[in-house]
Amino acid sequence: MILASSKAFPNGNLLLKRTYAAPVHRVFQAWVDVNDLVRWFTPNLAEPARVSDLDVRQGGGFVAAFGPLDEPPWVERVQYLEIDPPHRLLMLGHMTREGAHVCIARYEVSFSGNGETTEMTLLETGAPPENLEDRAGGWGGTLDNLATVLG
Repeated sequence: MILASSKAFPNGNLLLKRTYAAPVHRVFQAWVDVNDLVRWFTPNLAEPARVSDLDVRQGGGFVAAFGPLDEPPWVERVQYLEIDPPHRLLMLGHMTREGAHVCIARYEVSFSGNGETTEMTLLETGAPPENLEDRAGGWGGTLDNLATVLG
């Protein structure tokens, strides 16, 4: 369950916050466990994520493909730059579609909580500002989907 949600655009970047009814370690785990990622890392649950090559270590990462099954998928190659369980993830994502570059962005995800609730903040930087609202919608749906995994 999502207890609170917000969206902002500081300096042309994307800042999303969610407060989940789940402990910090569980929310963090959902970002680094392939069995969780395939259930929520997509803007639309009707179009499931296909996650592969998960390697949870600095320099490791994963590949996520998503979108309608009858269309070429959006493919994001994510590299973990820093991992500080259960407080912070710093990642670099490279999005492509049909092999063509779409964008590269840096994602800083932080987790803080008190017992059974977690405030999670995602700051996306470096992506082109012209499709900020599209990315906000995609990430917004994706982070809302995370609540379904958390219970």
